[in-house]
This record gives sequence, structure tokens and C-alpha cells, in this order.
Amino acid sequence: MSLIEELLHCLPGTLLVFVDETGHEDYADPNYPVFGRGGCMVMGSEYNNRIVRPWKKMLQEIDWGDTPFHTSEFVQRLRSLDKATCKAQIESINQLARHGFYRFAVTTNSKIEFPSEVDGHAVVSGGLGNFVRRVVASCNPSSVAVVFEDSERTNRLVERDFVLDNLGMYDLFGHEVSVDGYFCRKQQRMPGLELADLVAHTAGENQRHALRGKGGVSLSFKELFRQAAAIGKAHYLRVDSVVRNEPRSNQSSDQ
Repeated sequence: MSLIEELLHCLPGTLLVFVDETGHEDYADPNYPVFGRGGCMVMGSEYNNRIVRPWKKMLQEIDWGDTPFHTSEFVQRLRSLDKATCKAQIESINQLARHGFYRFAVTTNSKIEFPSEVDGHAVVSGGLGNFVRRVVASCNPSSVAVVFEDSERTNRLVERDFVLDNLGMYDLFGHEVSVDGYFCRKQQRMPGLELADLVAHTAGENQRHALRGKGGVSLSFKELFRQAAAIGKAHYLRVDSVVRNEPRSNQSSDQ
């Protein structure tokens, strides 16, 4: 995978996939014992209309400024605002969520016992790969471009678990689709990656919501995922257990 500074020469037929993480792959934070990845997908021809412009409009409405967007910082900031301003900014996020982009996430937690041959990152990566395959198989993209946030800690895990030549993407007509992978620095403020941060964080909070024994889903998750799921634009997997898939025995019998 290569490092890019910005998404240049985006082909209209390319399916763009932006992926960010939430939590730590080793569940190192006891206050946030969650790890997951999430993000958004859109065809290159729709990237500006469905992600870039709505995202920039939302940032202006919440008066974010010129620093990279972090959902955790936004949530912290909400606590310092008066009730009316807080409500207005949350509504700006909710309006953004109603735009027609695919959103997806897979989350795990520290209570899961993994088989020896896999870890949380591998499980999450496998789930995300399946989501992307499902979308590719429903349309006819000329190629797929997967963009991850550049991270010294997790780049090696991305390259371990997202082997581009082995992803096996096939379009609506059964033709194999080529996949390119990229890393992009958070400082570049790529709208697709900043939106992926929002999706991943929201999914992670929903996993933590379940760990706390609360029923249903978190309110933010409901706004971002549930309505989009009704029109086939959302894919979410909250992993609570992982089991080894033992091969079946094909023993014959003479009886």
C-alpha cells in the first residue's frame, strides 16, 4: 500500500472505501475495551456530492475550524456547550447521516476469547472485507480504492490482514475487480477519512453500550446506521464471540 496526500484523479467508476479504527487492537484502554474498524463507501462519481460537500457544510455549521476532525474531541466539546447549541450541532451530524453513502463497521471487545490463529484485528478485517465484497457484487465498479488512516501502530496490521491480491472482489457480472490500497495522514483532512472516523467511533460506542448491559442501541448509532440500513446503505457486525471453524470429516462407512 502506498501513502497518498490527497485523492487525485478519482475515476468516476472507482468504488472508494474509507476505513478508520476505534479503540486499540490489544484492548489496552480499560475504559474503552473495544476495537473495531468502520467507514464509508461511495462511487467516485458521487464522492463530491455525497461526502465532500455535505461534510464541509457540516464542519461549517459546527464551527469546527482548521484542525483535523476527531469524533472523540467533538463529543467532549459538546459537553461544554449550552443546550441549544449542543442540540443544533447534533442535528447537523444527523443531517449529514441522511446522505446516501454506504456506511459499515465491525466491532469486537476485550471479553472475546479468540482462537490461537486469529486476533481481534484479523476478525475485524475479515468482516470488513465481506462487507466490501457484498457492495462490489451489487454494482459494476471499474476498480476499488481502499484508503486507511496512516498509523505507525496499525499500518503493519492493515498490510497483514488486507492483502490486496487475495481480497477476491467480483462485480455484478462475475468479473474480478482490481483493488488498490492507500494510507493517508489525518493531517490531510480528507473528508472521506474524517467521515470514517465518525462512523467507526459511533460503532465503537454502540459496542461499549452493549458491554455496559444496556438494551437496544445507542442513540448516535440509531441515527447513523438504522435509517440507512432500511435502504440497504448500512452494514454492521458487533462481534461477541469467535469460534474455530473445524473442517468436517468425510469418513465413509461400509455399513
